[in-house]
Amino acid sequence: MATLSGILERIEIKKSDYSKYNFSQTENNALKTFFDLAQEFSSITDFHILCVAVPRSFFNLDARLYLVDPGAKGLSLAATTENGAAGLRTPPPADVRPGSSPYYTDRKSLVLTIRGKKLLMEQLPFRTEDDVLGLLELFPVDKPDSHTELFFEKYANRIGFRIHNKIMVEKNVEHLRFIKSLVAESYRTW
Repeated sequence: MATLSGILERIEIKKSDYSKYNFSQTENNALKTFFDLAQEFSSITDFHILCVAVPRSFFNLDARLYLVDPGAKGLSLAATTENGAAGLRTPPPADVRPGSSPYYTDRKSLVLTIRGKKLLMEQLPFRTEDDVLGLLELFPVDKPDSHTELFFEKYANRIGFRIHNKIMVEKNVEHLRFIKSLVAESYRTW
């Protein structure tokens, strides 16, 4: 369990980190908007759309969100800023794969790997490789830029945190429904 002094120390470290990141007002507003609306939208589909809409609205970048699809045993397109629902549930192109750091494709895309909470990966209702929950592809990105990479890496981390939480909430809700059905069944058999 954390203590007040331990938490205060972590706060100071975060304040220092944020100062070093030197995010612009637009970048900070994008993160705040994502946080606010991620809490507002309860539908997982709306959340997926939010993930690609924020880069579109704040940075005029199109985006594709690929997530682990346990039924397909791989990644599939969950949301895009292009063509509405066309192409959903299709796998990413060959040059869009998980990586250890952000990278660029020949198609002027920036690709970021979305990972789950390392300590809680075993609790997910499916298995993933290297804690990968998905990918965020942003385009067109004309030239490599370490600041842009850092910002979107932090953004992808926040997407991963929210996705992990949403999956766990769904799992818990299903578990509670199952328990309720068992209790209801036991009352019927009395």
